[in-house]
Amino acid sequence: MKIIVTGGAGFIGSHIVDALVEEGHEMHIIDDISAGKDENINPKAIMHKLDIRDGEALLPIFASSFAVYGNQDTLPIVESMIPSPLSPYVLHGSQV
Repeated sequence: MKIIVTGGAGFIGSHIVDALVEEGHEMHIIDDISAGKDENINPKAIMHKLDIRDGEALLPIFASSFAVYGNQDTLPIVESMIPSPLSPYVLHGSQV
């Protein structure tokens, strides 16, 4: 499973990443290293040196599965499903 840990270069976050890497997960770390340390980063994890408050920089990393895959007939949603993107700006059944 692909998992993102914010603050993965910090003490607690790095231990979470280490445990999840050991379980075989693909780990992504988002950290600006303002309080964390480079030496805490698991070398098997993919590091994204970003500020979590920078939404524009996070867009290539995050994608809401509901926004990407839409209303599917079966759950859970898996990456092999055909994308059916939904606009977050659509107001279904409302009069504007």
